[in-house]
Amino acid sequence: MKPIIPSIQLAGSDWKALIQSQKQKVINERIKQHQPTESNGSTSHHSVPNQVKVIDKSYLKKRNYMTQHEKSIDLVCMKYKLNQEQECAFKIIAHHVVMPNSGQLRM
Repeated sequence: MKPIIPSIQLAGSDWKALIQSQKQKVINERIKQHQPTESNGSTSHHSVPNQVKVIDKSYLKKRNYMTQHEKSIDLVCMKYKLNQEQECAFKIIAHHVVMPNSGQLRM
């Protein structure tokens, strides 16, 4: 196998800084695209940053919605034989991804 030689030569710390800055640009762009706006153009905030709300375990198991992707999500759980905790975590993330206008998932 022939090694790939990059066209730009940088030190390891410089690569790390470059990747971090590009990653931050992508995150900022995603945040900007997913911020819901009200009819007057201002952004609506339904949650307060850095504020934790304690919830009961039943809230996470409650199913208030069905998506068109439900069968696919369940098939992945069965195919990879996820245990109960893995299935719960996977479904939280999968449902977040397929829900329209979902903001950044913070866990």
